[in-house]
Amino acid sequence: MVLALCFYAASASSLAESTAYHKISRIKIDGGNGYIYFQAEGGSWEAPSCNAGAYAYVVPSENTSADRILSVALAAKMAGKRVLFDGGCDASTYFKATNLWLE
Repeated sequence: MVLALCFYAASASSLAESTAYHKISRIKIDGGNGYIYFQAEGGSWEAPSCNAGAYAYVVPSENTSADRILSVALAAKMAGKRVLFDGGCDASTYFKATNLWLE
Protein backbone atom coordinates (compact mmCIF):
# COMPACT_ATOMS: atom_id res chain seq x y z
CA MET A 1 0.00 0.00 0.00
CA VAL A 2 2.85 2.42 0.79
CA LEU A 3 4.38 1.67 -2.62
CA ALA A 4 1.02 2.40 -4.30
CA LEU A 5 0.72 5.73 -2.47
CA CYS A 6 4.26 6.72 -3.49
CA PHE A 7 3.47 5.89 -7.12
CA TYR A 8 0.24 7.89 -6.95
CA ALA A 9 2.04 10.91 -5.49
CA ALA A 10 4.74 10.73 -8.17
CA SER A 11 2.14 10.41 -10.93
CA ALA A 12 0.11 13.33 -9.65
CA SER A 13 3.15 15.57 -9.37
CA SER A 14 4.29 14.77 -12.93
CA LEU A 15 1.02 16.20 -14.24
CA ALA A 16 1.08 19.36 -12.15
CA GLU A 17 2.72 21.94 -14.38
CA SER A 18 1.89 24.42 -17.09
CA THR A 19 3.38 25.46 -20.40
CA ALA A 20 4.16 29.06 -21.27
CA TYR A 21 1.62 31.07 -23.27
CA HIS A 22 2.12 30.67 -27.03
CA LYS A 23 0.16 30.94 -30.24
CA ILE A 24 -0.78 27.64 -31.87
CA SER A 25 0.93 27.07 -35.21
CA ARG A 26 -0.66 23.73 -36.17
CA ILE A 27 -3.36 21.36 -34.98
CA LYS A 28 -3.42 17.66 -35.84
CA ILE A 29 -6.22 15.20 -35.13
CA ASP A 30 -4.93 11.64 -35.34
CA GLY A 31 -7.46 9.47 -37.16
CA GLY A 32 -6.06 6.30 -35.59
CA ASN A 33 -6.21 7.02 -31.87
CA GLY A 34 -8.20 10.28 -31.86
CA TYR A 35 -5.48 12.23 -30.04
CA ILE A 36 -5.47 15.99 -30.69
CA TYR A 37 -2.01 17.57 -31.09
CA PHE A 38 -1.15 21.27 -30.84
CA GLN A 39 2.16 22.67 -32.03
CA ALA A 40 3.44 25.95 -30.58
CA GLU A 41 4.73 28.83 -32.67
CA GLY A 42 8.43 29.01 -32.00
CA GLY A 43 8.74 25.24 -31.66
CA SER A 44 8.33 24.65 -27.90
CA TRP A 45 5.60 24.98 -25.28
CA GLU A 46 8.35 25.62 -22.68
CA ALA A 47 7.03 23.32 -19.97
CA PRO A 48 9.47 23.07 -17.03
CA SER A 49 10.07 19.30 -17.25
CA CYS A 50 10.19 19.11 -21.07
CA ASN A 51 11.37 22.50 -22.25
CA ALA A 52 11.84 21.16 -25.78
CA GLY A 53 8.24 19.91 -25.87
CA ALA A 54 7.03 20.75 -29.35
CA TYR A 55 3.58 19.22 -28.98
CA ALA A 56 0.82 19.49 -26.42
CA TYR A 57 -1.81 16.81 -26.85
CA VAL A 58 -5.18 15.78 -25.49
CA VAL A 59 -6.46 12.21 -25.20
CA PRO A 60 -10.24 12.38 -25.79
CA SER A 61 -10.89 9.00 -24.15
CA GLU A 62 -9.31 10.34 -20.93
CA ASN A 63 -10.52 13.95 -21.03
CA THR A 64 -14.24 14.75 -21.12
CA SER A 65 -13.45 18.33 -22.16
CA ALA A 66 -11.42 17.38 -25.26
CA ASP A 67 -14.03 18.76 -27.70
CA ARG A 68 -14.21 22.04 -25.78
CA ILE A 69 -10.41 22.28 -25.64
CA LEU A 70 -10.29 21.81 -29.41
CA SER A 71 -13.00 24.44 -29.93
CA VAL A 72 -11.21 27.04 -27.81
CA ALA A 73 -7.87 26.18 -29.44
CA LEU A 74 -9.35 26.66 -32.93
CA ALA A 75 -10.87 30.01 -31.90
CA ALA A 76 -7.53 31.08 -30.40
CA LYS A 77 -5.68 30.12 -33.56
CA MET A 78 -8.11 32.01 -35.79
CA ALA A 79 -7.99 35.09 -33.51
CA GLY A 80 -4.20 35.01 -33.12
CA LYS A 81 -4.48 34.62 -29.33
CA ARG A 82 -2.03 32.80 -27.07
CA VAL A 83 -2.92 29.74 -24.99
CA LEU A 84 -1.40 27.87 -22.06
CA PHE A 85 -1.86 24.17 -21.27
CA ASP A 86 -1.91 22.52 -17.84
CA GLY A 87 -0.80 18.90 -17.59
CA GLY A 88 2.57 17.21 -17.64
CA CYS A 89 5.36 15.88 -19.82
CA ASP A 90 5.27 12.22 -20.71
CA ALA A 91 8.20 12.37 -23.13
CA SER A 92 10.82 14.96 -24.03
CA THR A 93 8.73 16.40 -26.88
CA TYR A 94 5.15 15.65 -25.77
CA PHE A 95 3.13 17.49 -23.14
CA LYS A 96 -0.07 15.68 -22.12
CA ALA A 97 -2.61 18.45 -21.59
CA THR A 98 -5.53 18.33 -19.21
CA ASN A 99 -6.66 21.99 -19.35
CA LEU A 100 -6.38 24.95 -21.70
CA TRP A 101 -6.19 28.64 -20.77
CA LEU A 102 -6.90 31.38 -23.30
CA GLU A 103 -5.01 34.64 -22.73
